[in-house]
Amino acid sequence: MTILKVKNIKSKVPHKCSGCLRTFPKDTKMIYEAVANNGTVDSIYICNSCHSIIKNTGKKIVKFYPGEFYKDAVEYETSCV
Repeated sequence: MTILKVKNIKSKVPHKCSGCLRTFPKDTKMIYEAVANNGTVDSIYICNSCHSIIKNTGKKIVKFYPGEFYKDAVEYETSCV
């Protein structure tokens, strides 16, 4: 997987986070990524909690599986409150 573009966005429609598979309503701040994978280009959206978890792992994550960060994202959000 190759990341082609990364952009901070405010969603105009509901989007599902690729990290935790939760659906977020429109007007949610998310990370948009255009990625090349096996000859195709896909768009993925990452919520801020999953983005923080990925960023704070201290290693470069080349590939993750959809929903892999659900438990960590919920724990992260409850610890921040």
